[in-house]
Amino acid sequence: MRATAYLKILVSPWRYNDQLPLKQLTQRLNLLYGDDDKRGWYLTANGRTALEVILKAVSSDPEDEIIVQSFTCVAAVNPILWAGLKPVFVDIDQANLSLSLDDLKTRINPRTKAIIVQHSFGIPGPIEAVVKLARKQGILVIEDCAHALGVPVVGPKLGTYGDAAIISFGIEKTMSTKFGGALILNNSKLQSSVDAVYETVPKLSRRESLRWLLYPVIRVGLRKLPKGIGQGCGRFLERVGLLRQAVAPQEYEGGRPPGVPARLPGVHARIILDTMADLDQNLAHRMRIAQAYRESLSDNPIFRIPPSIDAALIKYPVLCATSELRDHIYSILSRHGIPISNWYDPAIYPQGVNLDKFGYRKKNYPDAEVAASRVICLPTGSNISPDYATVIANDLSTAAADFQGRTKRVSRSS
Repeated sequence: MRATAYLKILVSPWRYNDQLPLKQLTQRLNLLYGDDDKRGWYLTANGRTALEVILKAVSSDPEDEIIVQSFTCVAAVNPILWAGLKPVFVDIDQANLSLSLDDLKTRINPRTKAIIVQHSFGIPGPIEAVVKLARKQGILVIEDCAHALGVPVVGPKLGTYGDAAIISFGIEKTMSTKFGGALILNNSKLQSSVDAVYETVPKLSRRESLRWLLYPVIRVGLRKLPKGIGQGCGRFLERVGLLRQAVAPQEYEGGRPPGVPARLPGVHARIILDTMADLDQNLAHRMRIAQAYRESLSDNPIFRIPPSIDAALIKYPVLCATSELRDHIYSILSRHGIPISNWYDPAIYPQGVNLDKFGYRKKNYPDAEVAASRVICLPTGSNISPDYATVIANDLSTAAADFQGRTKRVSRSS
């Protein structure tokens, strides 16, 4: 967001509950997704709240099950527990890093109330096939579009296929304003139930709102410090509660982070509106970067890359042939300051989540576990040019060739 506009918002706390930007944001989102009068919008402080609202509207029976994929973040699973329901995991298809249709069919039973289809990193999951399967059995479909805000695909936009969808404007998202989310309701039969749940969602406290307003200011300041000092200061500010972590400590055990659930305040809606002015440019840029990676890596057989689709990916995931190769590449590229990441390693991210709390057994989800041990995510943000993306891809291939050379030398010497 432009610095002058942000500063004006920061020094105008009396506009915290301004309703106009909330109405304007709803209108803007409605236009983005097709201006359908039958579609309902519910603005929330985060994607977690949006997911909890729709799940509570779906069922209140603690024996009912919600299917969710492995290879995901705990933030996508916790709302199932908060709604008083039972998460049931499904293995993934490594081609698109979304749920496996074959495994999905084995997990469905009479207690299944909804299936969450995650469009991982912006790669479309098998949404049409899941909707067709679910309709036959009277099961609802919820699209997790936290990574796929306004992502254009052939046909309708992601988020308009299922009965409902959630989007996020949070950290590491398509349009990272650091804060905010929304529930898209496509099934009008659920409206009265969703309305009733949404009415119980409290407003975000002024203190929590101010904390998030200060977040980008603090982060900019920390980045100007020497790396070690900046990281130390950041950890201290997280401990004292001035900075919020992407995944709060409570969430590792199924608990709630501060400020969840909550509605979206008007002051944050204004920030999102300003940032959405650049959404088309943002999506087009990410598509160009994904294309640059694809062109550089598609002929290398030791990598599995996303399918050849025109999609705006928030990260470009590359699966290496082995976990040892991934670790070698990750070590070298990180050492050279290349902004890569290892989403989602482990398969229920981040490290340290109490898997027993969620009923997750690694041996039951082999493809997710393999993907987690082999994935490297390449950046697609505005600070990455197509030329730099090509450099990153070439560095990836060079590191892989170095690993293969070392492996062959060790093999010959033994």
